[in-house]
Amino acid sequence: MTSGSIDISDGLPSRFGFPLAVHPHDGDTIYVCPAESDQHRSLPEAAFRVYRSRDRGETWETLTSGLPQRDAHTLVLRQALATDTLDPVGLYMGTSGGHLLASRNEGDDWEVLHNWLPPIASVQAAVIDG
Repeated sequence: MTSGSIDISDGLPSRFGFPLAVHPHDGDTIYVCPAESDQHRSLPEAAFRVYRSRDRGETWETLTSGLPQRDAHTLVLRQALATDTLDPVGLYMGTSGGHLLASRNEGDDWEVLHNWLPPIASVQAAVIDG
């Protein structure tokens, strides 16, 4: 680490390769989805978990509702996690296995929007009024 760096990885299963999204209305709340390591680019323990911190990475909670906890041999790439600006905030995530997932309640519960797309390298969200 360089001088002035802050390590926010305590409580996460890995420090490698994860996307990071910041809550658009609360800069203290962040979301990550770590990979196992640079040698094994998959979800740790083949369990799909999103981690949320409401205190800038001091502590983390594990979000799993609606996400597979066994045989999840996929990866969320660095730019494949996004938020919208609604209230509650929605989160959107794509995987290297072509799964598009969403949470409409700030990560508490997840659902699959689409399966078997080509690998998803990037996800963005837009809110359209009217």
